[in-house]
Amino acid sequence: MADCRRTTSTHQMLIGQKFLISRVLVSIHETLLRDLYNILQCAFDPKPMNPKPFLVILDQYIYSNPIFAETNPDLTKEISDLEIGLKVIVAGTSLISESCLGNISRPPREIL
Repeated sequence: MADCRRTTSTHQMLIGQKFLISRVLVSIHETLLRDLYNILQCAFDPKPMNPKPFLVILDQYIYSNPIFAETNPDLTKEISDLEIGLKVIVAGTSLISESCLGNISRPPREIL
């Protein structure tokens, strides 16, 4: 009689399941990076949000997952966008018309 128990071992997952989980992880990764970008844009506010929860999730659940397909994520575009945004904020000019909290979950390109 066949053993019908389900396991979460990546060795016993079907290719379709691995692909689906990989796509979900990539989607979560992109969303977390957008939200982290928006939080870091507000770093000079009187009460900035803490980016630690986002960094913990990225580190412990996304980057450490063997199914996560992006082995070398290219973050140079996000880093350069953040540098430009912080320079604008430090210079006293704000391109953001809404409050920082209203921008969470929007892509960085819509902010600048």
